Amino acid sequence: MKTSFFYLIAGLLFITASCSKDDDASAEEPIIPTNLTSILSTESNAILVNEGRPMIINLNLSKAFSEDLILEGEFKNVSESSYMNDDDLKKEFEYSIDGGINWLSELNKLLIKFPKGKQSLKVRIQTNDDDDREILLEETVLSFIKKTPDLDIGEEDLNINLSIKDNDDPQDTDEDALMQFVFDDNNNYSLEAITNTTALSNNPNVKEIIDGGYTQIMDDIQYANSLLPQDNKIKKFFLLFNDSGVGGYVFNDDSDPAIDGNINSWFMAMNLTFAYTNFPDPEESSPPTPIAYNENGVYGFILAHEVGHIITLARKRQLDSTIEEEKDCENFFVFEGCLKPDAHLNKFYNSFYDPTATEYEEPKYVSQYAETNIVEDIAEVIGTYVTQENLPALNDKSSGALHKLYQLFGADEFISFRENFRKKINVGFGLGTFEIEKSSPSNQEVIFNKFNEKRVPCSQLRTAIRTEKL
Repeated sequence: MKTSFFYLIAGLLFITASCSKDDDASAEEPIIPTNLTSILSTESNAILVNEGRPMIINLNLSKAFSEDLILEGEFKNVSESSYMNDDDLKKEFEYSIDGGINWLSELNKLLIKFPKGKQSLKVRIQTNDDDDREILLEETVLSFIKKTPDLDIGEEDLNINLSIKDNDDPQDTDEDALMQFVFDDNNNYSLEAITNTTALSNNPNVKEIIDGGYTQIMDDIQYANSLLPQDNKIKKFFLLFNDSGVGGYVFNDDSDPAIDGNINSWFMAMNLTFAYTNFPDPEESSPPTPIAYNENGVYGFILAHEVGHIITLARKRQLDSTIEEEKDCENFFVFEGCLKPDAHLNKFYNSFYDPTATEYEEPKYVSQYAETNIVEDIAEVIGTYVTQENLPALNDKSSGALHKLYQLFGADEFISFRENFRKKINVGFGLGTFEIEKSSPSNQEVIFNKFNEKRVPCSQLRTAIRTEKL
């Protein structure tokens, strides 16, 4: 009898314990009504954070699913020039189902899981705080792709714009440049600033250049600078990339009170549109086409032209800084000052511009742009001289253009510059080995430095552009 009573009590305890366990399980996992349809949304379709701060995205479902929802993230650049560097955004997700107290992650770091019964979820993406100078805002678009086939999250794509603001250096560039560099006394360059505008060119080369492709460009500028004497160097370089029609320009800085009339501190700007675009002959109807960096040598020609200004307008070497007024100058006077008797431009004036100079046959100019003024004329002659493999023999019937080229042959400075420039920098202006005597002033020419449909001298470009903006 006692034994039977013991079994009765034990059985009751077992049944009671089992019921208790069932009740606990029911409390932990409530019955979720079957639901396979919901709308996925986010609290904000645009997230902006400072570099180094995490991005937090709040996702919501209009109704909880009765099954786990798996989503996979996909990153897409906004455009070819508006982008996010891989180094700046860690393309891995952490997610939280308890409001950010605990963070989870999947083996595939691009996956997140909405557990069944949950309507809200936080997603965290880390950004990298580095010391690199970058564009002010980097942008990308994040989309979520449903990986659970039985669930419906709506037909509309969920796109979230993600932006990282660079916090290393708020300095913007001068001259509306894409990038800005400075040279030290040893001809080493360093990046000083990157544009703070988000309205960049849609040219795909922009991203490549900003992400380190500028070294090829700057190596050419550095090399060209190495060909100049120590007291006549480029100190600041502006890398342009626009469709302004401006090929390049230089100016000798006079804003620093420490700079006197005997010190050269050249600022140079070059437009890479001419380095990455092949412009067809004006008579052709075909559109411009993209090319590899300086593939056709046009950019190299423009660079030689601008360096030609630096050579021919150097303070102390070419200009007499003690003479400030044209009335006191016994030689040719230019905007930059009074030329010395043996200055290249003064000799050029005496040979081709002085009223008593010999009148030569046409064409008298190597290009249409050379007709702008004497300063642009000699710079065009220098650029053309550098492109030529050989020149035809000089005779009584030779053109004024050929005579100008031969005058450079008589100057050791230009001979050395031409030989060394061609060693590293590709040059060609649709001329190559083409004999200058058989060319016309506008033959195969890309007219650069035009502003408002007018040819504008390099020295006046900055003023014209800034006046237009006012």
